[in-house]
Formats: sequence, structure tokens, C-alpha cells
Amino acid sequence: MIDPKSVTLLIVDDEPELRDAMAHSFKKKGFNVLQASNGNEAFAIIQKKKIDLVLSDVRMPGGSGQDLLRQIKSINPKTPVLIFVTGYAELGLEEAYGMGAEAVFSKPFRFNDLFSAVTRILESNTNPGKTEAEQIAVDLNVNIKLPEVESALETRVLSLGMDGMFISPMSVPSHCDTQVEFNIKTDRIGASQVLGLGIVKWVRSEARSELPVGVGIEITHLDVNSRAIFLELINELRTRAATSTK
Repeated sequence: MIDPKSVTLLIVDDEPELRDAMAHSFKKKGFNVLQASNGNEAFAIIQKKKIDLVLSDVRMPGGSGQDLLRQIKSINPKTPVLIFVTGYAELGLEEAYGMGAEAVFSKPFRFNDLFSAVTRILESNTNPGKTEAEQIAVDLNVNIKLPEVESALETRVLSLGMDGMFISPMSVPSHCDTQVEFNIKTDRIGASQVLGLGIVKWVRSEARSELPVGVGIEITHLDVNSRAIFLELINELRTRAATSTK
């Protein structure tokens, strides 16, 4: 469990009203909060102060969110982590995650969802062995429940990380921002299952090079009884991946 008083957030947005509102909400939760109106101003702060997580708009005069993310990664690929909070669709979600963003939220958003993502990402980053935008190649059974489908769909998890998963194939069309329920089944740590909720963040409808068709899902909630199992599963997968590369 993270201690908000030990965490410093940087909120970057050229809309002062939204920026102030977000800062106020996180301060009420106990976080230390700094603000910047664009990417260049934010990067200057990051160079001088220890920032744990950045919440940034994408399109801003004086330095975009994409430029800020690239600058952050050029200094340290692991910290601070960045979440995009944007009202524009010019940045593809798959592109954002590929650049190293930890999550993407579309305006308008619910603060509780954003707060949950921030705490989950910060907690995952405290785990030993966590790497930037870590996704581990796997082959696990998963049942996915979509709102428009009566029964759960059986498919495969091809990559898994603390913050999300890539599943393929998907037998019915899915769309970005679709809420899903999932049940990952594994026998790697005994007969176990991981129950939770997620949101579809990007869809690859056509295979490209060696990249298969599939769906990227951000994990938004884990069942309380599944959290310890999930962490044990991730650590076991990391160990196996590290061993296989030696």
C-alpha cells in the first residue's frame, strides 16, 4: 500500500480550471501535487524535482504530452511514469502504450477511475524487477465477458503485465472504452484464477508483421481475493522469463 504523503504528482494541462480541479482532488487524497501548463514547463520541473507520476494532456501549446513523454524516457525510462489524460483522438492508444505511457484516459473522465489507476500503477512500480511498460509473453486461458454478449468468451492471454494484457483472438467485435470482466486461469502457481475488470484501450483488427490480431486491455480492478494470486503469478512469470534469457 502506497503512502500518498510520500508521492509527488505533476499535473500538466493548459486548461487551468481542469488542472486546478485535478490538483485539488489529489491533494484531498494526501498526495503532494505540482502543476505545469505545458510540456516544456513540466520537463523543467522534472529536471529539478523528484516526480513519481505525471498526469498530462496531449495537445498543449508550448510542448505536447508526446514530447514530454519522450523527454522523460530520455532521462530515465522507468520514472516518473506518465498517464495521458486527453480530449483528443490524434494519439492512437496503441501508439501511446508503445511510447511508454502507463495508461490513457479520455476527457471527460471519472476521478475515481483515474485515482484507482494512479494508485495501482504506483503500487506496481514499487515491486522489485518492475521494468518500463513491462509485458511478459505468456499463453494463458482467459474468459472475457463483454456487455453485449450473454456468455463469456474463451480466448488466450498472449502478454501480461501489472497494468494490462493483450488477448488474441477476439471472436466478436470490440471497441475502445468497452468495459470487460475477465477471469484468467492458470496452473502455474497451483489451480488458480484471477478475477477482475478492465477496459479495452486499443484494437488491432489486422495482423502487422509478426503482431497478431487482438485487443489491448487495461486492468482497472482486481478482485480482493485475486490480488495476491496476481502478484504471485507476475513474479513467477518474471522469474521464468529471466531464467529463459540466461
